[in-house]
Amino acid sequence: MAILPNPETALIEKSTEPRCNIPTGISGPSSGGNLARKRYQRGALRREGNLWILRWREDVLNEAGAVVRVERRARVGPVKDLPTKALARRIADRMIDHINEPNYRPGMVVTVEQFAEIYEREAAPNFTPSAEKTVQSVSRTCIVPTIGKYRLDEVTGRVPQLMINALQKRGLAQKTIKNALSQLSAMLKAARGWGYMASKLDWETLFIPTEDVEKEVRCFTPDEAQRIIDQAPEPFNVCFSLMAYLGLRAGEALGLVWANVDLESAVLRVRQSAWCGRIKTVKAKASRRDLPIPGALTSMLENYRRRWRPNDQGLLFANRKGGAFGADYVRRKVLHPIRERLGIPRGAFHAFRHGHATIMFSEGANPKVVQDSMGHADIKTTMRYTHAISNDRREAVERATQVFLRRSAVNLDPKSMIVN
Repeated sequence: MAILPNPETALIEKSTEPRCNIPTGISGPSSGGNLARKRYQRGALRREGNLWILRWREDVLNEAGAVVRVERRARVGPVKDLPTKALARRIADRMIDHINEPNYRPGMVVTVEQFAEIYEREAAPNFTPSAEKTVQSVSRTCIVPTIGKYRLDEVTGRVPQLMINALQKRGLAQKTIKNALSQLSAMLKAARGWGYMASKLDWETLFIPTEDVEKEVRCFTPDEAQRIIDQAPEPFNVCFSLMAYLGLRAGEALGLVWANVDLESAVLRVRQSAWCGRIKTVKAKASRRDLPIPGALTSMLENYRRRWRPNDQGLLFANRKGGAFGADYVRRKVLHPIRERLGIPRGAFHAFRHGHATIMFSEGANPKVVQDSMGHADIKTTMRYTHAISNDRREAVERATQVFLRRSAVNLDPKSMIVN
């Protein structure tokens, strides 16, 4: 794979001969010299116009795994910021500290774009299907278009900031930018472990846009959820009931099998999920949970099982081919048409889940109980799911307000209002 040119840093492969003829007037012997000392090197520093430029030699591995010596050229800084060569030399020495380390070993050199292809091919298939798709999407839309031309070892300093700024100009949310940075960090870590020359992402030097104004998440009220359930045809009325009554994620409901439904004990075990029609593991360890089935839902499931059409996987909700329904299909073909016909404001499957958490909180459920029921690893996530104000908070605000009202002028003795 050819290494793409870089506007700030050029990588030029030379012969394995370490000798390089250097014009006079720069660091090193006045008549030329050896840039790559076996034990220690400082490189060749010289001024080119208004910039200080550093050149040095470095051992790298080519595609065949053989060690070759290449010449590196990098910009140290502008002369206006580094007016003397001594100041420029201090910066230059830090730039090539790594090659003088006792444990330095040559590594493979590739660009971000080239390694993104390797990462998608070698690492991503071992993730969950949804995570694999996310890796591909983030690489192709966020990382490669912005910094794909840079080598992995150049992704340091201002280079990651260039990606942040480019994504911000495109109007992407802070969360999206952080996700792109997290994936970039994971790619660099994998690259170092696989023997590539790669830098480490320094989060402390990055300037990330401020947090966006959080939009209110849609939450179905009990009336809205039940009207949708009543109008949904079988088996989707059962599916929507699982989301509303138990707070299941769409994938958890669509991937449910009878083997995980114990009607006798009234317990539902969440063990797998459906994503794009494929069965996969649940979202996280905390998502693996056992839920009590309420009596009304138990009766609904018993009646449904008598009419259920068997399939090879034992899925409660299977398409004509015996596979799991895709969430997008059910949302477009079933949920939205019913919701629009009933005049219910826009909301998708997660509105059932938010509604379930809100009702539990409003009925006085302990936050830990709600967290376990929802399958959240972090209680902070659970608290974002509630759209209700507890009675305790209402009473506290009312009591505080009464303190102010008791001091109202209309409630005070008129004589006390006279100004001397």
